[in-house]
Amino acid sequence: MSEATQPNNLNYLSQLGFRFALEKLPSVSYFCQAIAIPAISINSVDTPTPFTVIPHAGSRLTFEPLNVRFRVDEDLKNYLEIYDWLVGVSRPDSFEQTRILESQSRILNYRAGSVLNVVSDATLFVLDSNKRVKLHVFFEEVFPVSLSELQFESMSSDVQYLEATSQFRYRKYTVERV
Repeated sequence: MSEATQPNNLNYLSQLGFRFALEKLPSVSYFCQAIAIPAISINSVDTPTPFTVIPHAGSRLTFEPLNVRFRVDEDLKNYLEIYDWLVGVSRPDSFEQTRILESQSRILNYRAGSVLNVVSDATLFVLDSNKRVKLHVFFEEVFPVSLSELQFESMSSDVQYLEATSQFRYRKYTVERV
């Protein structure tokens, strides 16, 4: 094998090498335990022929949801940040719930001609083996769509700290090498 085909960096990417920052949820960012760069795909367009179907690359990009797993702090601050965001956006009881969320929010996204959306931007920092940032993955217009249950259990003999998972949707993500 020629030397020209050898990669420059022979180090593997570690699953421990990341930091996550969600502007609207600093407590969730601090206690983040797991996150994945979501899958991305495009549609395909099939052209039928008398013999077979010929697939062609489509033009519509689909981003899978962003899933974040985090340890819940003792005051439930990070859990309640997402809970309040979901309640404020969905306003199950009154429009006042959205106004309260907007007044508490530092991150507001105004779009011309549309209803105010409360969203946030997020960044996943991918680190190399020396803990230096190698990639930024920017998520635009992030908002939560689900928050997992918290299960309390008195039968456990060891202390197991609670973790929660939240799923987020977003407009798109971009990857930038540093």
